[in-house]
Amino acid sequence: LVRRADQFQRQNRACEMARAAAVVVVVALLGMVSASRATITISWAKCPGTATQADVKTVTWAPQSPKAGDKVSFAAKVDFTDAVTFANGTIVFDNIQPTHWDWCKGGDVTAPFSLATVHFASLNCPIAAGATKITAVDVTTSAFLPPGKVPIEISSRDQAGHTQVCLVLTLDNTLDEEAA
Repeated sequence: LVRRADQFQRQNRACEMARAAAVVVVVALLGMVSASRATITISWAKCPGTATQADVKTVTWAPQSPKAGDKVSFAAKVDFTDAVTFANGTIVFDNIQPTHWDWCKGGDVTAPFSLATVHFASLNCPIAAGATKITAVDVTTSAFLPPGKVPIEISSRDQAGHTQVCLVLTLDNTLDEEAA
């Protein structure tokens, strides 16, 4: 009976791995169809229902109409109520497992299925209270980014554990009309 249970568990794990591989293949195939024929529309909003220690005034990006495979640089105007000596960053792609980094030091985060890489440059802490422009985020999307909307939640906690910043960037990868 124990041997049969072990066999069942191995078969179950093999099925789970096969399912995961199938998802990767489907994502890659969808991405190949959309590569270089899709424009990414970007929007942003403050996280709903989240109290923060800083106020994000604006978020801008370049290029304005990126394509799959492009590097997109983001900048934000932020008004900090307190000086920042520590910033523990968290990023969540499409409500999938959060990833953390020390934003004062900087770091790189890879999205699930390697569909994007996000580079967070060092914030050079401490940051004085008041208005600050943050130009420390670059997102490089995969050339095989499949069509669809992907919310990316970016937040950070300060030295006291309070949420400093929380915003959601939404990348909407849409096939260009002439390619559809």
